[in-house]
Amino acid sequence: MNNKIDDNTRFRPVYDEKTGKFLGFKLFYVVETAGLLSPVAHSRFFKETWYRNSYRAMCRFRNKLLSKQNENHK
Repeated sequence: MNNKIDDNTRFRPVYDEKTGKFLGFKLFYVVETAGLLSPVAHSRFFKETWYRNSYRAMCRFRNKLLSKQNENHK
């Protein structure tokens, strides 16, 4: 099965509508799977907490996705 992850990933900060407090980042990415006619969109939320930096976690997740794509296309 040949999966392709679009390297045009996007992220945006997420804030609480009532308080305006920063909640974390939402990462959007697209996976094109062989056998499907259209790409499948995915998203994942990385919550900001006092012990975890969600931006760094999001970047690690995105880099793993892109490295898997590069491995599959060698």
